[in-house]
Amino acid sequence: MLSGPRTINQIDSKYRVIAQLGQGGTADVSLAVARGPKGFTKLVVLKSMRPQFRTEPEFSEMFMVEARLAARLSHPNVVQTNEVFDFEGLPVIVMEYLEGQALSAISARARGTNSFPLEMHLRVITEALSGLHYSHELAEYDGKPLGVVHRDVSPQNVFLTYDGQVKLLDFGIAKLNGSQVETANGVLKGKLAYMPAEQITGENVDRRCDVYGVGVMLWEAATGQRMWAHATEANIMNAVLNGDVPTPSSVTPDVNPELERIIVKALSVDPDDRHPTAAVLQAELEEFLAGIGSNLKVRDIGTAVSTLFADVREAQQKVIQQQLAHVSALSGSDLEAYQPIELGSFSAISMGSVSQAGPNSRSWKFAWLAVALSLAAAGLFWFSSGTNRATEKAPARDTAPSEVQLRLTAFPREAELLIDGTSLPNPGKRTFARDPTRFVEVAARAPGYKSESRRVELGQNAELLLNLLPLAAPAPTATQATPSKPIKPSTAKPKLPGTVVKPNDCDPPYYIDERGVKKFKRACI
Repeated sequence: MLSGPRTINQIDSKYRVIAQLGQGGTADVSLAVARGPKGFTKLVVLKSMRPQFRTEPEFSEMFMVEARLAARLSHPNVVQTNEVFDFEGLPVIVMEYLEGQALSAISARARGTNSFPLEMHLRVITEALSGLHYSHELAEYDGKPLGVVHRDVSPQNVFLTYDGQVKLLDFGIAKLNGSQVETANGVLKGKLAYMPAEQITGENVDRRCDVYGVGVMLWEAATGQRMWAHATEANIMNAVLNGDVPTPSSVTPDVNPELERIIVKALSVDPDDRHPTAAVLQAELEEFLAGIGSNLKVRDIGTAVSTLFADVREAQQKVIQQQLAHVSALSGSDLEAYQPIELGSFSAISMGSVSQAGPNSRSWKFAWLAVALSLAAAGLFWFSSGTNRATEKAPARDTAPSEVQLRLTAFPREAELLIDGTSLPNPGKRTFARDPTRFVEVAARAPGYKSESRRVELGQNAELLLNLLPLAAPAPTATQATPSKPIKPSTAKPKLPGTVVKPNDCDPPYYIDERGVKKFKRACI
């Protein structure tokens, strides 16, 4: 018999777990079967808070903010939440099971072929924009706007089912008006490659932050490349903060000029210059598609993706049937001792990245894995997990990797990085034996800045950015000979400076805007 609270793997009520799909920083995601009267069964996805956070109010509240929002969302282009319940002190979100592929997986498998052309890509994005605008407009029952900002709009979080439904996934790090859960100083939530400048610098973000993320997706659709494929985190931040985002035509000269205009507008460094809403961007894309004579239906795209992933779909259905039969037969002590398989180690199926060699490759991600990893991306400290990236190649393997790698970057660049007290270069990386039960202490420190530290689990690859905040200058005393210099509000509009910043311009590295808000000079970060 098990001692202490049970885990979600031992649930035996309306739901029973079939397999483990993935982990985020604070959540486990599982494939489960919902059981009803007279043999009724239905596959669902369970997202549950990880057991070690039972006694951490901050994490529990963060998870419940997501749960409350998920329960409110009801739109054809947003993943559906069926219910939220508590199991042994763990909040659990029950979501619909989607059979299909993430847009990132589709792009990777179709690369180099004409099986998923630009027209299809743009049509999927327009559908996702419909769900995004709906979430932005969501209000309380009394009509008060919730002020939802997704903050993680990316190809990993746009899903296309085999029957042609487009779904926006993962509101795990969404921002809401009035939320009591705030992001810690120096912590970036989301995927850096899809973040606008204001999200990187920690300014207040609104729906135009998500418009920028869609702009990056459009750039990648138009060029057939990742916008920051070979850039480091520091390179990306410097380029975005200084407005050095390349135009699509600088990479692919034959990009349609009207499409490029739409993309460049969505990627404007100043939010005021972007499309004001997702609906406006959607309307411009619809007009562009009509102008090129497109009459493509989403169901036609679903059929194309179903053909592209025919081998994956067949294998997926076989695995599900085997696991259903096995788990349904468990009872009593067998269920209490049950540890569900991780789909990456089942049979000869690979959990490696989606192959870029074409549809005949035997390396894939399953539909449910694509859903689950997207839903699990709400970890507080992660940009992404290296083993979960759909666009990176990884060798096929039948078991979980024996090692994990931590990649660290700290700002300012002179900051010292430490792991368990041992110094390493900035940026730096270290490899450890994989052990989900073990944690290391990661820290960064620099003279004149507030130190930051994180506790990182060694269960998966991770990339971590620590952005140190400067210490407040000591208040001058009456005996000081030199009078203090008052900080004057900047008359400049709070946008990226257009001139080169001299070294002494970063002392102090911030200014006070016309609203009295302290803002850091982006060129000084």
